[in-house]
Amino acid sequence: MINARDEEILSPPKFPPAPLHVADQIKIVRDFCAELTPANIEETGCSVCGQLVLVKDLLPLSQQKVDLSLLVNHNLARKERTSSADPIEYEEGPILDETCGDTVCKSCLKSLKAKKRPTFSLSNKLWLGEVPEVLQDLSFAEKLLLSKVRHNRCVVRVAKSGRAKMTSNCIMFEAPMAKVYHALPPSREDMKEVLAFIFIGSSEPTDDDISRSPMLVRRERVSKALDWLKLNHADYTELEISRENLDSYPLAGVPVKVDMRYPGNKDAPTQRDPLEQSMHEVDEDVDQGTRVGKCPFVVRGLTGAQYENLI
Repeated sequence: MINARDEEILSPPKFPPAPLHVADQIKIVRDFCAELTPANIEETGCSVCGQLVLVKDLLPLSQQKVDLSLLVNHNLARKERTSSADPIEYEEGPILDETCGDTVCKSCLKSLKAKKRPTFSLSNKLWLGEVPEVLQDLSFAEKLLLSKVRHNRCVVRVAKSGRAKMTSNCIMFEAPMAKVYHALPPSREDMKEVLAFIFIGSSEPTDDDISRSPMLVRRERVSKALDWLKLNHADYTELEISRENLDSYPLAGVPVKVDMRYPGNKDAPTQRDPLEQSMHEVDEDVDQGTRVGKCPFVVRGLTGAQYENLI
């Protein structure tokens, strides 16, 4: 007796199968378009946790019967100071991201209704506040000058092809022992020990090349950033700002010596190394970089365990 499974094996379905009916094709297209409407894919932030959530999954916070005192955390949201005469004050009310508007996600709302502080709420020591203008758009080298703890040594490589195309990358090596600075910025002699700059191109880097590279240091930007951090960041309260070290840096330039390298006749400085390519890329002559604006910058790190085993 032949069962249903044997009958299926003996009489396999017709291949290739018949095309879908026009009505089914229309339904698939309509369902696909419906899934991609703005109402289904648009995201915005939750004012409680600050995370991006689908707009359709957000609810008006002001219309919910919850106790917002759960989001109060004293001594966390520090108010910005503009001078040393200003007192240190903190926000007294619930800590919310006002840029997200009157919104709350379902996860945070569930915790609030259970009279619990949401795990990922900004009031749960996750508040950062708005990034001030003096700390925005800083270069990689400028950020190194502002860091109180030094635990890496860095080699920055900037490559330029032709007149404008540039790319850059950095390799960071773990230092044997971290160094904590009590005066910033560090001296230029200290920077030479932890930072190296290699420029690959047919000629010396111009001022425009430096301005587009991650090695740009603008003395006034560093000074203003340190002043702001000393006034507003708890870890920088006791910091000494060394005007002597600061004055030793250029108004706009490179903080360390430029190690100039000239490419060979057949070498393209911005050509990707085969080891940097995906296993699915077959073209080894892929050129990278940009002709306008800041050049691309990739940071890679090596820990002690990794480079101890290098041959």
